Amino acid sequence: MRTIRYSLLLFLPVIISSCDTDEFLDVFPEDEYTTDVVYQSEADMILAVNGLYTFLPDLDADRGDQRMWFWTDDGWRRTGRFGANLQWAAERGDNWFNFYRYDGIRQCNEVISKIPDASFDTEGIDVRLAAEARFIRAMLYERMVFVYGDVPLVTVPQGANFFPARDARIDIFDFVVAELSQIAEQLPESYNSDNQGRITKWAALALLARANLDAIGWHPNPSALYDAAERACREIITSGPFSLDPGIQGFSRLFTPESDFGSGNQSSAVILSRVYVPGELFYGEFANRCLPRGSYQGFGDGSGNNQGQFATTWNLVSAFQTINGLAPADELGTTYTEEQPYENMDPRLRASFILSGDALQRVDGNGNTYYQWRPHPDLSVFPQDAIGERTGVETGYLVRKYSGLGIDNDSTIVYDSPGVAHADFKIIRYAEVLLMMAECRAADNSTEALTYINEVRNRAGMPGYTSIADVPFSLISGTTGNDLIDAVLLERRYEFAGEGFQRWADIWRYRLGSQVFGLVEGISTDPDRPGALTGARFAADEKVWSDRNYLFPLPQGALNSNQNLIQTEGW
Repeated sequence: MRTIRYSLLLFLPVIISSCDTDEFLDVFPEDEYTTDVVYQSEADMILAVNGLYTFLPDLDADRGDQRMWFWTDDGWRRTGRFGANLQWAAERGDNWFNFYRYDGIRQCNEVISKIPDASFDTEGIDVRLAAEARFIRAMLYERMVFVYGDVPLVTVPQGANFFPARDARIDIFDFVVAELSQIAEQLPESYNSDNQGRITKWAALALLARANLDAIGWHPNPSALYDAAERACREIITSGPFSLDPGIQGFSRLFTPESDFGSGNQSSAVILSRVYVPGELFYGEFANRCLPRGSYQGFGDGSGNNQGQFATTWNLVSAFQTINGLAPADELGTTYTEEQPYENMDPRLRASFILSGDALQRVDGNGNTYYQWRPHPDLSVFPQDAIGERTGVETGYLVRKYSGLGIDNDSTIVYDSPGVAHADFKIIRYAEVLLMMAECRAADNSTEALTYINEVRNRAGMPGYTSIADVPFSLISGTTGNDLIDAVLLERRYEFAGEGFQRWADIWRYRLGSQVFGLVEGISTDPDRPGALTGARFAADEKVWSDRNYLFPLPQGALNSNQNLIQTEGW
């Protein structure tokens, strides 16, 4: 993706040097630079659109999509940081809920408005560039309408004295789906090798499907939403070039650079990703936040203390099926043993999490020696890794995805700067499309839903469901009232564990909050039986749910700057 990789940051000073981007969250100031000078040629507009790619979701440890994992029943961040305990206050919204991206909306509007007046030598590139910019704007609005409901709809550049009120949620939604439907017809299906990673027709269709399903919880016509999402997914499945990378190895490598564009073995299961550009485009220390303190921290300027912060809970670990597709309690003493609870399980459990007993490179061995990570206080090799220590995660499970660890290789992958993220962030994967398709068919009570669930399961080495009776419903956390949809949501928990958006979206749009939240539990207090199904467990905190959380508060800075905005009800 040479166009984006090497030209991306050249445009940013032109766009944002005039004022602090945070100001765009609240008002729409006059430009202090002359746009007529910089928006003239095809090269100018390519650079301009490249700059907009920085608004795609990323892996930043504090502001990236993984923070959404903390707000689910399955995720935790050490000591409840970033609202992991759901004890939220409106005044913290500027820090945790910074989805109010009118800095991005403003820049998209500016670029889109200038494309018609620029000169182009390449036939059709003006239409394509405008479609890319419109996609990014639609993605920003889709996220805002999901988390805030009513927000101002601004589609053209505005002056400093523009103070918009909130527009109706359904109007924003209608704008998003109309935009995505149109640009799906204007974007190419693929690019040449110099432009790999750019937004395609398939990305627009996948986001269209996601946008429709994200509106299920509030839209007056859910049936129409399922139908629209199904049409988009079916086109991707029947006409797109995507397939799941085979085996659990194919799944695991999605979260390492082996699957990235330009790797020579890029994944066939990635529809949209945020490209990591070494030395130019990076995110704050994501891998360091995943790995425990006692593990090797790399070398060079990018190395630093590991944090052991990104975790999961017993709630999810106990919901994983055995390799036979059954609940652990149904095979206790045979396939499932409480002494070796991570053996003979859905392979995605080990591929997604760092588990007690995993061999990791020692921090005091410069990566040349190994130790067994044991978070139980009675077993810890490094005291700072232990539950109960200030630096240890309270549940005893850490996120492996994007940490730099492979499924069969517990050596930290070496980078020039190991303190920053190292892999392209997979924003939309083909597995999500398959499971969205399953969800749409499940809404019609069609057992065709099982076909798409099984495609995802079989790739991971799990047996398929021959009927709904095969689904271990005892493992489901929160019910929608539709068994087939519940089976889809359970599979999404396995497939997207630790990735952030999907479980969070499922809870919010199906209004599962009052069913799924409660005590945040970890490993058993019995050091000899880490997988004990009964008995005492280490507890981190309690997540107390409030229905007001289904909509987030607007940032206080936006309210202070724009007297026409009204805070979200309940906040």
